Amino acid sequence: MKKSPIPPIIKRNTIRLVVSQAIYSCVNQAAFVLATLVVFTLTQSAALGGLATGAIWGGRVLVVYQTGKLMDRMGRRSVLLIGIATGCIALTIMGWAVVMTRLELFWLGLLVFGFGSGIIQQSRIAVMDMYPVERRGEGMGYLMTANIVGSFLSPVFTEAMIPVADFLAVDVYAVILLVGTMLLGSASIFILRLKPDTKEIAMNLSSYYPDSVANASAENVGTENVSPLRSILFFPLLAAFIASALAWGDRA
Repeated sequence: MKKSPIPPIIKRNTIRLVVSQAIYSCVNQAAFVLATLVVFTLTQSAALGGLATGAIWGGRVLVVYQTGKLMDRMGRRSVLLIGIATGCIALTIMGWAVVMTRLELFWLGLLVFGFGSGIIQQSRIAVMDMYPVERRGEGMGYLMTANIVGSFLSPVFTEAMIPVADFLAVDVYAVILLVGTMLLGSASIFILRLKPDTKEIAMNLSSYYPDSVANASAENVGTENVSPLRSILFFPLLAAFIASALAWGDRA
């Protein structure tokens, strides 16, 4: 069956989410690498250095569930902006902690960055809002591609900061983190332009994909009598969550 074209408004919103995700991924990759390096530099402990990324993951775990509930209440755009703001605050804390060589302040920054990271990762929900069930993999594919592109750009970004740090005579780690604050903040420009909010699109998906929704309704005819046990055992979403948890260690 031929796919219906993606509506222009969906294309624009997808591009905005993809660009913001690439920016976040670039900064996130740098922050993860620097977390270990900074903690090791300040403590000379490989064990504590290894725990640095654990602090970020801990922050993500603490915030993810409540973030989903907040998105349902406030909409996707507002919550994603909160995530970017939280990430910027965290990077600022981390950058100044390096300047002042304050280890406890850096740990706080790592935890707060985990909060922001967990919120920003919910952009996956925003993307899936805009696509019918049979095309959500396509939408997620765009977002995951942005993640990879951002990860490849991260070393370029950090390398570009070395001469800046030399010129300013400031610790290169601090420069990367503080400039990363501005870079991550620029992602908010694209989130602000998400119009309409993807939650509103999800609530009126049939008006954007009338053919897809009609076909999905036809395919669901006669499935009401499927046993609850079979629904649980073979439910694709459950399988996706399990696969994600095993591969990535999170369900954000």
